[in-house]
Amino acid sequence: MVGSGLALSAIGGRLIAQSGPAGTWSARLAAAGFKGAILLPGSTDYQAARRAFVSNPRVPSAARMIAVCADESDVRRALDFVVRGALDFSVRAGGHDLLGASMCDGVVIDLSQLQSIAVDPQTRTVRVGAGVRSGKLNAALAERGLAVALGCAGQVGVAGLTLGGGLGWLAGRYGAACDHLLAARIVTADGRPLDVDADRHPDLLWALRGGGGNFGIVTELTLRAHPIPTVTSGVVALRGNDIAGFLRRHRDYLASAGDDIDLEAYAFPAPTDPMIFVKACYSGDPARAERVLAPLRTLAPFVADDLAPRPYTGLIDPSGPVAPLFRFAAQARQPDDVPGLSVAAVSMAPVGDEAAAIIAEQAGRGQGNWVAGFAHLIHGAAARPPPGHSAMPRIPGLLTTYFLTSWRRSGEAGPCQAWLDESAARLRPHAKPTYLNYLTDREPAAVRAAYGSNYDRLRRIKRRYDPGNVFNKGRNIPPA
Repeated sequence: MVGSGLALSAIGGRLIAQSGPAGTWSARLAAAGFKGAILLPGSTDYQAARRAFVSNPRVPSAARMIAVCADESDVRRALDFVVRGALDFSVRAGGHDLLGASMCDGVVIDLSQLQSIAVDPQTRTVRVGAGVRSGKLNAALAERGLAVALGCAGQVGVAGLTLGGGLGWLAGRYGAACDHLLAARIVTADGRPLDVDADRHPDLLWALRGGGGNFGIVTELTLRAHPIPTVTSGVVALRGNDIAGFLRRHRDYLASAGDDIDLEAYAFPAPTDPMIFVKACYSGDPARAERVLAPLRTLAPFVADDLAPRPYTGLIDPSGPVAPLFRFAAQARQPDDVPGLSVAAVSMAPVGDEAAAIIAEQAGRGQGNWVAGFAHLIHGAAARPPPGHSAMPRIPGLLTTYFLTSWRRSGEAGPCQAWLDESAARLRPHAKPTYLNYLTDREPAAVRAAYGSNYDRLRRIKRRYDPGNVFNKGRNIPPA
């Protein structure tokens, strides 16, 4: 069977014959004892599995094979298979990487089935499989009155978020997600499974706190959780006719709002007047909530809000009078409805007046179903980790601006991507090194700049655990 290039691929419990190189790969991996699903092009399950958040024309989106690992032994088998065959491969957990680096032309090692969650309320820790997404972990912890400082969206994978830093609704209060990484289980380039913590391979633990997927395949993470009180959260809807003015007032607000508030703001187009939505989470003293949040209604002409005390869930979904406004803005961006989506991001500290004017101009030229976002402020606990704690650089006051656009027809991809490129280029003179999870430039100089003074140490650690640069996708750190 192997010699003929004909193989049987397990797809959703069925067997489908395949021919050609991918069929041969499938047969060899199955013969090695791989227990999970091996998905090849042409099947319904493959089409669903190949989809990632970013699907821009510069990113491969049709891997020849997707190996959906059932457990860590499958991860080791799949890694051994691609390394021995010198095959192009990528590793995917949540599939939300803004570079699209979780897809490739060859083999995708898919971790989505590693779904274990084990919460220890006594030690306030949680062990989580690499395939778990933030929403699922948030829900499991909320049942016990706990929370991990994750990101702002439930569909984002916990592993990728944490390994790239991780800024979200509790960043000011508790820090970045990587600050709470206590231990990890990782399969290195030579196929060894390692238990990593402060006593075992502490250099690698430091590197995993922000160094991304450069050092191996993380199959499990242990994170510190925190008791979380009721928060005041919600969405403020504003008129978006003056984006530059909003950004100036938004900048001044952030400079004095304190550590217990975290925001995400979005400017959307609309048939008549554009809109700005500000998602807010205040986790401080409830008696101060209204005083801290009230200025949000003055950042632009006010439309409505649904700010209220709520149990912390890690999610902020519009409700009440905001819901119908937000539903319209999100309607054109349903992932089942578009064949392409791309992102460009630039971080600044702070967003100056000239940059704010450029952002407003670029929004006025938006292509496709566009949105301009402003998020992930590095402040409070996220800006003050213990010295030498993590590989994630910290620039106090750093805020990330991103432009996102999607399109329905392939002919629209060129103008959309050109608009993103132009937007990033015009802002680059005002930029600081970009927050790692939003670094959408894979050029070596951009990666070096993003890691700053930590880059050389990361290269030395890379040499120790991956001297052949087997893990070279995305924001690659080559070995020293």
